[in-house]
Amino acid sequence: MLSKRQHDIYRILKQDIEALGPGEAIPSVRQIMNEHGVSQSSVTKIMKEIKREIPLVFRKGEGTFKEGICTEATRSFDKDKKDLFQILIHDFPSSANKNHMEIVINHAKAAGYRIDIKYFPWDQFPNQVKTTRDTACLTIFPGRDLTPRELAVLEDVDVPVILMDKVIAGMPFHGIGTDHEYGAALAADHLIRQGLKSLGMVVAEPESGANIQARIRGFKHQVRLAGLGEPVIFSCHTEHGMFSCDQAYSLISGILQQGRLGVEGLLVDSTSTVLGLMKALREYDIHVPQDVALIVFGDAPELSYLHPTLSAVEVDLQSWGVEAVKIANAFRDGVLEDHPHQFRALAEVYCRESSNLIKSEQPTS
Repeated sequence: MLSKRQHDIYRILKQDIEALGPGEAIPSVRQIMNEHGVSQSSVTKIMKEIKREIPLVFRKGEGTFKEGICTEATRSFDKDKKDLFQILIHDFPSSANKNHMEIVINHAKAAGYRIDIKYFPWDQFPNQVKTTRDTACLTIFPGRDLTPRELAVLEDVDVPVILMDKVIAGMPFHGIGTDHEYGAALAADHLIRQGLKSLGMVVAEPESGANIQARIRGFKHQVRLAGLGEPVIFSCHTEHGMFSCDQAYSLISGILQQGRLGVEGLLVDSTSTVLGLMKALREYDIHVPQDVALIVFGDAPELSYLHPTLSAVEVDLQSWGVEAVKIANAFRDGVLEDHPHQFRALAEVYCRESSNLIKSEQPTS
C-alpha cells in the first residue's frame, strides 16, 4: 500500500507515462528519485503499481519503455552512468576482512565499476552515509553486529545497501554471507566420522555475535544428533584491540596448566585463533591429530603449509563478489526487485593432516 506522498507521485508519473507514445522511454529510477526527492525503495513501490496498469518493457543497458514499437527518433533514456562501487569498511586490522574486500573489488572491477573505499573506526559507525549520483551500490564490511541506531542510518541511503557477512532477516538491506550454522555442522560431522567421541569448539569473538551463535548452534546440533555428550565451548573473549591468536594461546595455556583439554577434536573459529591454539598445544607436548584433531572455520592458502597441514571448512568467497555485482548491475539497469536479496554461501570440508585419523581418507590440498 502506497503512502500519501507515494500516491501523489504515482498519479503524476502515471499521467506522464500515459502521455508518452509507444516505445518512448520512461524516466529512470534515478531521475524519479532526484525529481521527487524520494528513496529508491519508494520508486520501486510506485513503479510496481504503475506496471499493473500500463504495459512497460525493459531493455538491458537502455532503460524502461512504454510498450510498442521503439524508433531511434523517440528513444531517449537515462544517460547517467552508475559505475561507482562504494565500499565502507572498518579500520581494524583484519586479514580476513581485507581478503573478503579484495575479492569483491576484483569482481566489481571486472564488471567495469570504479571503486571508492572509505574506512570508519571499529566502534564508531558514521552518523551519515553519503552516496553520489553515479553510485550503483554501497557495500559495507561492518566486521561486527550493527546496532539498531547504526542500521537506522543505512535506511536513509538511496542506493542498494549490501551488508557483507551479515544476513539480517526483516531489514531492508541486501545481505551476502556464509551459512555459518551449516558449515559448523559439517565440521562436527567430519570429526565424528573420524571416530571421535568428545568434541569442543574454540571461539574467538564474544558468543553474543550472530555469526558465532550460528556456528555454535550448528556444531552443537550435529553433536547431539550423533548421540554424543554436550560439546565444550572454549571462549577466548577477543574484544576490540585484542588479537585472537594471543587470546587463544592464553586461554588454552591456562587450561593445560590445570590438566588436559578433555576433548578429542576441536573446531576453531578462525585461522588467527588456531595459530595461538597450536602454539599452546606444542608447548604442552600435545600432538595433532594423535591427541586432539583440529579443523578450522575458513580456509586460507597458508593452512596447507603448516605442520601438520590444517583441515578447514571452506566457503566459496568468490560467490560473494558475484552476488554483490549482481545487485549493483540490477540497480544500474533499473531491474532491482523491491525485496532484499539474501545470499548465504555454502561450505565444504577440506580434510588435511590435522583431522585425518582414518588413513583411507586422503587429505586434500
